[in-house]
Amino acid sequence: MNGVCRRAGTRGTLRAMVGPSRARCPTCKTPVATAVGERPADYPFCSERCRLVDLHKWLTGAYRIPVANVSDEDGESEGDR
Repeated sequence: MNGVCRRAGTRGTLRAMVGPSRARCPTCKTPVATAVGERPADYPFCSERCRLVDLHKWLTGAYRIPVANVSDEDGESEGDR
C-alpha cells in the first residue's frame, strides 16, 4: 500500500491526510501534541490533573489484570484452603 490512500480517488499520503501527529490523553481523551517541541510537560497526559487521576487509579487498584483461579494437583483452587 506504500502509505498512499486510495479512498475516494485521493492520492495523498496518509500522513498528509491525517495532519500533524497527535495522540489522545489516556484519561480525558483530549488531543495531545506528540511533536517533541509541542508536548506538554505531563505527556502523554494533557495536564497534571489527568496524570494524577491516572496515578490514583493505579494506586487504588482500579487497573487490574484479571486472574483465573488455578487448581492444584489435588483439585483444590488456591482460594479453597
